[in-house]
Amino acid sequence: MPIRRSVAAMDIAAKEYQLCPAKTYNRPDGAVVPGRTVFEHCQIVGEVARALISRYPPRLGEALFPAGSLLAAASHDTGKVSPTFFNKLMKACQLPQVPGFSPEIERQWGGHAGVSQVALEAMGVPRWLPEIAGQHHGFSPPVAGRRADAEQFGGSTWQAQRVALVAELKARLATDWPQLASVAQARLIAGLTSVSDWIGSGRHFEDPDAPWQPNIARALDEAGFAPPAYRSSLSFEEIFGFPARHAQRQLIDAAVKPGVYPLEAPMGLGKTEAALYVAYRLLEEGQASARLPHTRGGVSTARWVMVFSMTSSPHAWGCFHCPLRLGKG
Repeated sequence: MPIRRSVAAMDIAAKEYQLCPAKTYNRPDGAVVPGRTVFEHCQIVGEVARALISRYPPRLGEALFPAGSLLAAASHDTGKVSPTFFNKLMKACQLPQVPGFSPEIERQWGGHAGVSQVALEAMGVPRWLPEIAGQHHGFSPPVAGRRADAEQFGGSTWQAQRVALVAELKARLATDWPQLASVAQARLIAGLTSVSDWIGSGRHFEDPDAPWQPNIARALDEAGFAPPAYRSSLSFEEIFGFPARHAQRQLIDAAVKPGVYPLEAPMGLGKTEAALYVAYRLLEEGQASARLPHTRGGVSTARWVMVFSMTSSPHAWGCFHCPLRLGKG
């Protein structure tokens, strides 16, 4: 259904972003009412992203996620500040709508995600971030040739509210846009965005009147993003029941950071125990994630060569990777 030309979006006062709902909420009495605001939901998703990143070993988190990654996740629903999405939720709640904007037409541009993409493009955010926001539901919205201040998106007044929303998110999250180094990193941030949105939209955050901050850790744990816990400061002898032999001690003293450490010794001298103890120590210190060392044998029937490789890999307990179409479509 086309928008009637007699109703000019430029002449309609935009709803302030603080008043735009992101969700509906089913109350215990069965009534459907506006739920969390767009700002609240975006802030929740940003804080979920922050908490997810913090659960990585520090060096790994810093290498994978550039400063400001949480703002990329938080800004995903900027496009919900738009008259068609606003009317969709008002219709569900049986509340007054903005005249002249049918909720059904937003499918032409992929819904609110398409508005997010063109809105961030108009703000001049760094490379790949508009596409990350536009594709946070797993598809590329058809927004080629569309402008953020177009009439169907509410014109310049609604775009001004989207700009204000992003400015407030920057202030509340105390961060700015990330600078992504590669397509691979953009895909990682796309995954972070989608996972954070999924967790931040769960049952722990549905009630708009309930505080949400205490629920982040619980929601992450329930989603499976719980890092392993270790008993700290155990000695080699406390773990294995005997003191480290000379060859074992050589490896333990040398392997003080992630790397590849060959240890060659006769069979039965305890190469595996030495490797496991080094793994334990690096895991305890947060220098690596939970990934078991590799052992390889076959030098002779009497000798083994063990190659120990402790890598900072996210795959052990959580990795984000999403396909990302780069370019307008």
